[in-house]
Amino acid sequence: MLVWLDQHMEECMMGWMVTAGVIMVFLILGPSAPYGRHVRKGWGPTLPAYIGWFIYETPALLGTFIFFYLFKGKISAGTSIPLILWSIHYIYRAWIYPFRIRSRSKHMPYMIVVSAIVFNLGNTTILGWSFAQQDLVSIGEW
Repeated sequence: MLVWLDQHMEECMMGWMVTAGVIMVFLILGPSAPYGRHVRKGWGPTLPAYIGWFIYETPALLGTFIFFYLFKGKISAGTSIPLILWSIHYIYRAWIYPFRIRSRSKHMPYMIVVSAIVFNLGNTTILGWSFAQQDLVSIGEW
């Protein structure tokens, strides 16, 4: 399926991480992101924070399984334990916590939601690949 990605994934991931790190240095030194207590006018249209949270965390939950499948991961003890733990954590983080947030009056810009989705898609690519590679590692090596 994605054999060419599987062959060079580690090198690609390292390149992306270094590039992202350099970009992040410049972003951190810039203005505060309009998120949480830093939300202010002038950053575009907004939506309720709890809905934004649900929207941008859901790709992290689903994407990990999609990329696990695309990278030909096999269910075994080495893959199922981390995937189950990941699932429990992200089911709560993406689908339960947002609706438990008490403050319904807080909003976040769409820009934050879109940037979080982009981050989560990149992150879940790495995680899906990593979980798929666990089948190659003996459980005794942990």
